[in-house]
Amino acid sequence: MASPNKLLLLLATSLLGCGLLAAADYAPMTLTVVNNCPFPVWPGIQANSGHDVLEGGGFFLPALSHKSFPAPSHPWSGRIWARTGCAAGDSSAAAAGGSSAAGSAARRPRRWRS
Repeated sequence: MASPNKLLLLLATSLLGCGLLAAADYAPMTLTVVNNCPFPVWPGIQANSGHDVLEGGGFFLPALSHKSFPAPSHPWSGRIWARTGCAAGDSSAAAAGGSSAAGSAARRPRRWRS
């Protein structure tokens, strides 16, 4: 007879193959984006196809600050990155490191001196 550990592994593998475990909800979690830079950034959030857009796709984050928001309670896939050089309230402004919220083309990042 197979050992209990082997049976448990077989059961977990079968459930994953059927997608039953992958569809389970997660315990509540919080994502925190931290800006340790001496200048503001505009974090961009891009969900992969079929996944929820978080925080409207991005937000303004002042220098030396952070923002927390709830993570999805279901599987999520996407990217979060920092953009610089955006102009607050200007929907046509471009950001270095990625497009602004309006989807404008990116420009080269500025060099910051210490």
